[in-house]
Amino acid sequence: MIEVVAGILRGKAGHYLMASRPRGKVYSGFWEFPGGKIEPGEKAIDALRRELKEELGVDVVDANPWIVREHVYSHARVLIRFFIVDSWNGSPSGLEGQDLTWVDPNKFSQLSPLLEPNIPVMKALSLPSFYYVTNVLEVGFNQTLQTLHQLVKRKDDFFIQVREKTLPEDELLSLIESMVEICEPRGIPVLVNSDIERPNKLRVDGIHLTSKRLQSVIERPSYRIVGASCHDLSDIRKAALIRADFIVLGPVKDTLTHPGAVSFGWDTFSALCQSSNLPVYGLGGLVRSDLSQCWSNGAAGVAMMRGAWTGE
Repeated sequence: MIEVVAGILRGKAGHYLMASRPRGKVYSGFWEFPGGKIEPGEKAIDALRRELKEELGVDVVDANPWIVREHVYSHARVLIRFFIVDSWNGSPSGLEGQDLTWVDPNKFSQLSPLLEPNIPVMKALSLPSFYYVTNVLEVGFNQTLQTLHQLVKRKDDFFIQVREKTLPEDELLSLIESMVEICEPRGIPVLVNSDIERPNKLRVDGIHLTSKRLQSVIERPSYRIVGASCHDLSDIRKAALIRADFIVLGPVKDTLTHPGAVSFGWDTFSALCQSSNLPVYGLGGLVRSDLSQCWSNGAAGVAMMRGAWTGE
């Protein structure tokens, strides 16, 4: 296993720096996040600083560990430790003869060819860190909306799935309408669970497919954003086939929502994350403080039901 680091330099307007691989290297001309191998005995953060200095001529000031991805190339098996780099000294230059460009993560597909391990990472950059799932029957209708106002006010990095399968029709439609009114002006996407979809009645940004609905669809639903619940490799492959934007994978830990379900544990969760070419959110007994653990196991973020509305 070869361990490498990759730096995701975040510039103006949320654009990220990409570099082409120089001539003479494997996959020459392919675009990737800049970085390189971790030397024996070297810490990942020190390797990042060294590589970005050698490749780009910049001195890293502020960098934080993010997603870890494993990829098997024809020539090697590689573990990639991605770092978000928000501050550096110097102006990035292609010191090894590589081309550089700043990319909007929402338009990453326009950059070609893109080295494969970078694809789910680039997709994940366009998504929030937290995916909050509603739980009105426990939290209460008014309390849910009050909490949502607070989350918006403090500028939490999130989007929402409305998952109220037993709520009366009028309350459900009122909840969705109220959430859209709160979230839309801030650009916060609101998705609706496929079990409560109401065609032509809901002004939402997307749909979240249950694993059962996922297996029954034959093409991507006609929504701007499509998510899917996955519990095994078959689900993960089907989500990729219909071109979902992200998946929710779980349960990672034991959860009250599905008391009879067998939880994955982090090792199985990590292995399944690595098999997905879509961004992954961990779900099941997770809270905000599990975000770094999700990142270190290859996920883009945390999906929460109870923790989202109780402040855990």
